[in-house]
Amino acid sequence: MQHAYHKYQRVTTLGLCLEQVSRDPVVILERMMEQSFCHMHGPEHHIMVGAALLTAYKNAGGAIELQPALAAQVSAQISNVLEKGVRLQEQTMNEPSI
Repeated sequence: MQHAYHKYQRVTTLGLCLEQVSRDPVVILERMMEQSFCHMHGPEHHIMVGAALLTAYKNAGGAIELQPALAAQVSAQISNVLEKGVRLQEQTMNEPSI
């Protein structure tokens, strides 16, 4: 169930970005943070900053296709977070017990 919820968060975050007209990444980020799914220490923050920057860039006239750029950014962030989690787990398992 948690996996489905995180997918909902990603889809909702990307949808919010596609609807934004602001060129200010802080305004875009604040709008995302106002959503009920956004928790202070939740994993959604890993994608929000990059998504806000890409959206602001596009809205300021940047020559990118926003939806594919957002999808690539989200995919890269998720892979990065998962990789770090695996490394942390491996380090914990290899520590000598006291």
